[in-house]
Amino acid sequence: MSGGKAHAEAHAQDGDQKHASPRELSQYEIGKQDAHIKLDKAERIERVNKIAAEEAKKRSQKEFEEHARPTQIAEAHGNKPSRGAKIDQEIEDEERAQLERQGKA
Repeated sequence: MSGGKAHAEAHAQDGDQKHASPRELSQYEIGKQDAHIKLDKAERIERVNKIAAEEAKKRSQKEFEEHARPTQIAEAHGNKPSRGAKIDQEIEDEERAQLERQGKA
């Protein structure tokens, strides 16, 4: 197996670190003005949409919790409500009736 110089050059190109010439370095020193704006327009829009979606989710969850009956989820899925959900519904109905009698609802 002879190869001499060609064999040595082939191994020199195997990914070892090399010193870059000044000309190669200069191309990386010059960058575009404002190339790294913290939030470009698309990122700002994405961020605003994400915040709005989180607020809407919180709002809908709060409304659901305020207006949902304990048996509503099971019924909405076509299932029979659990015993605990039925008991919770009865307690909620009793509390609502009691508040109505007291004139607070």
